[in-house]
Amino acid sequence: MKPYDTSKHTDPEDLQVFDTSTPLTTKSLIARGFFSGSGIAVIMLVLLIAIGCAFDGINQGEIMCLTIIAAGVAGGLLQQLWFNFRLNSRMGYPTRLAGFGLTYFAVLAGCAYVGTWLPTDNPWAWASFVVTFLVILAIVTTVITHFIKRNGATYNQLLAEYRKKQEAERHE
Repeated sequence: MKPYDTSKHTDPEDLQVFDTSTPLTTKSLIARGFFSGSGIAVIMLVLLIAIGCAFDGINQGEIMCLTIIAAGVAGGLLQQLWFNFRLNSRMGYPTRLAGFGLTYFAVLAGCAYVGTWLPTDNPWAWASFVVTFLVILAIVTTVITHFIKRNGATYNQLLAEYRKKQEAERHE
């Protein structure tokens, strides 16, 4: 996709929402709008639940909503912690993945228990929860690993071409 044409505007920073170093593309604008809108929707939902609790007390539906929100927010925070946090830069990808998987599973299991996503007296429901989590984690890991390897190969090829070009220019 082509970057947004900022030549008509005197100050391109006026067009930026988050980060002025990222070029504006239709895809990035949609992503930013989606994530901003999602954040606003979550804030509105939490406020409405809080108002409802103030008037009528908390009910099971509200507890379920709050635990789903908590699971989503925790997932984003844990993702940042395990994959983007500078202290973890020395850890290999398998270690990070295992750490993320274990901590996020603990959060999801806690939210599922508190929010009664599953019947607490049915071990088969909990077993299927565990299996479903592991299958989803495996699929996402496979897809991400594929893209990392593909992009890594592309970057290595471009780096080799660049070095070859630099070497040729040095000998001229």
